[in-house]
Amino acid sequence: MSRKIDNAIGLYLEGIRDGNPREAVAKYTGDRYTQHSTGVRDGADGFVEFFEGFIERNPVRDIQIVRALVDGQYLFVHAYQSLNNGEAE
Repeated sequence: MSRKIDNAIGLYLEGIRDGNPREAVAKYTGDRYTQHSTGVRDGADGFVEFFEGFIERNPVRDIQIVRALVDGQYLFVHAYQSLNNGEAE
């Protein structure tokens, strides 16, 4: 796997699934972090701000990475999520 993919998967699993957004963003991102999900601000602060609330609202998280790929400057992560024992997927 590439370092970009390893970092993206680590950020997703440790930061979101495992509920450690602050630690994961410090570990897996650099000086600049661009978020492409709507509703999440760019930068480490935007990631932490959004996902701390997400984790609080969704204390039970089954998150699995299906695939990840790099295409030039873009990185895509396809993940399966089941939240709060299937209340949201």
